[in-house]
Amino acid sequence: MSDDRYSVIPVAFQLLDLTSRSWLTRAELGQALDCHERTVRRILDALRTAGVTIDQRPRGNTTALEYRSTTPRRRTRGGPA
Repeated sequence: MSDDRYSVIPVAFQLLDLTSRSWLTRAELGQALDCHERTVRRILDALRTAGVTIDQRPRGNTTALEYRSTTPRRRTRGGPA
């Protein structure tokens, strides 16, 4: 039996990967992940609740916020350093 709630888990990992590389807005994350900005906000909130450190800052002189994950990524055997 599949549950749609679990389909967000791979998207959350992709979001963490993207935000660990550079500062991105919710709109940019939504476009990269092919999901709605509201979904990105919910995933960010859930990750923060789970204890993941995600910093935010305003982008330039706009009202848009940029996000970046500062939680260290685990190194995998044979993967990039």
